[in-house]
Amino acid sequence: MRTDPRITATKLAEYMSASFARKRSIIQEQKYPQEVAMVRWRKAERPVALFVAQGQSDLKIIDEHIARLAAENPDTEFKIQNRDLCIAALKSFKLLSNQLSFEKFKKSLGAMQQSMPIPINGVDVSVLPQVVLQGTTQKGTKVVGGIKFSFPKTHPLNAASAEYLSVLIHWHCECHLSKMGKPDLRLCHAVDVPTATMFEPPKSYKRRRQHIEEACHEIVQRWPNVPPP
Repeated sequence: MRTDPRITATKLAEYMSASFARKRSIIQEQKYPQEVAMVRWRKAERPVALFVAQGQSDLKIIDEHIARLAAENPDTEFKIQNRDLCIAALKSFKLLSNQLSFEKFKKSLGAMQQSMPIPINGVDVSVLPQVVLQGTTQKGTKVVGGIKFSFPKTHPLNAASAEYLSVLIHWHCECHLSKMGKPDLRLCHAVDVPTATMFEPPKSYKRRRQHIEEACHEIVQRWPNVPPP
């Protein structure tokens, strides 16, 4: 159990437009995280991030990861399910890989699985874009952004949640990546892997940040009273 409020960016983005019942479930999932859920997508996440960060274009690399996963012989039901989900995620990624070249920008791996939260109204929000983008404007200003891949199939990103996720990526860049350049919302991309969709960032972020701050205040208020599942 987590005593202090903490939430991932993808769950907070979903929370922003979720029903009351789903909001309660999201807080419950974050307060009482299951260890198996925390490692579920790692065998798909890293190949996807490496493919984009290294500027790859040959999907044979992804096919090789799929083949290696398919050749595994998991010894538990969870591991079997996790293997199959990661294979499905990698197959979906192939459908959108050509949208993720970002040829004008320097790409690098983000700090996956590290503790780099941003504090928002008493809630630690973990964003951790899997790929960092760096560029230079026509005026010579260095800019930075990132790509966040969402893998769960049960609650995929939609237009609204993806915009909030882009704003959270921008916020993360302000807190942790400002030495690389000025955070640029136009470089903060939310990608839903199961639906093979890359969403466009919103035009502005101030109003959405206010909404996020209000949601985090709500989470802090509800956190102590959420029981175990």
